[in-house]
Amino acid sequence: MHIVGVIEDDRGTRDSDQVTRLGAYVASAWLLAIAINLVSMGMFFDVAVRDAEMALAAFVLARMTEVRSDALQSDTPHERSAIGVIAA
Repeated sequence: MHIVGVIEDDRGTRDSDQVTRLGAYVASAWLLAIAINLVSMGMFFDVAVRDAEMALAAFVLARMTEVRSDALQSDTPHERSAIGVIAA
């Protein structure tokens, strides 16, 4: 459990600095693996659903970071970039 705690602390730190996209993808994969493990044990389905939802949220964070980064680096507007993402 100490190793898991260190990994999760590292993920939280990386999500808040300049490597948000990579950290969010890793966090998404980590949480999805936990959810799959819980479902395969046949127990704690409520925790598995919670972890799957957080994995989806981390994935969305990574995708939003990509779209925002692309929009800020380009002078021409993209179809995929939303005004709300650019303003954030």
